[in-house]
Amino acid sequence: MKNLKKISCIILFLLTLLSVGCNKKDMTSSTDVSSNAKQENVLNDNSYEVEFITNIFKTKIYEEDVDLEITYPQIKGLEDKELQNSINETIKDKFLSYNEVLTSEGNVIDESLEITSKTDNVLSIKYNFVNKPDDVEFHEEINININMKNGKLINAENLFKSEESIEKVKSIVDDIIKNENLNVENPIGNENIFERIYFTDKNLIIYNINDESTEIKVPLDEISDYINI
Repeated sequence: MKNLKKISCIILFLLTLLSVGCNKKDMTSSTDVSSNAKQENVLNDNSYEVEFITNIFKTKIYEEDVDLEITYPQIKGLEDKELQNSINETIKDKFLSYNEVLTSEGNVIDESLEITSKTDNVLSIKYNFVNKPDDVEFHEEINININMKNGKLINAENLFKSEESIEKVKSIVDDIIKNENLNVENPIGNENIFERIYFTDKNLIIYNINDESTEIKVPLDEISDYINI
């Protein structure tokens, strides 16, 4: 019963983190960065490049000084430098926020980064980590999606252009669920189902979270007229 309560609390925490961000009333952070930053893994197959940066951030967590070493993506090569700086600040702030919460709430024993989409329209980042606050490991994932035209974050709430667009995509997803014989409810427009999304270069991936996670792959060329990218 004790372990069940712990698992429930951790799941609730992670869903809250993914959907609304963290509430840091007991934590304050600094953007001071160490001068010995590391750069690696440059990806360059579009009009911009992505590199993984490692920096040390000095921060306070529950009034305790902590040095957080964080690896996160940054972009370069955009002609619009103001847009580029805005995107980089958004990505950095997201990773700093996530790592502050994870450091304060549990022990991350493994982590990895993947760029799942890098196009002129969308940059999609998948942050995988293993959290072990007690004797149980939790394999979790955080997705960050950036609209490369305006620098704004893309999520399930602002993805669609209109109510009519939601119905159009819902119909397409209904067909995918039926054709692939997926044992899930259609998450589009369903307020009772928690939605999490990320992109590949050709698909929108929608997590349907019921008893287990199921990925629904929706071809972008079928829904491009209905989504804000």
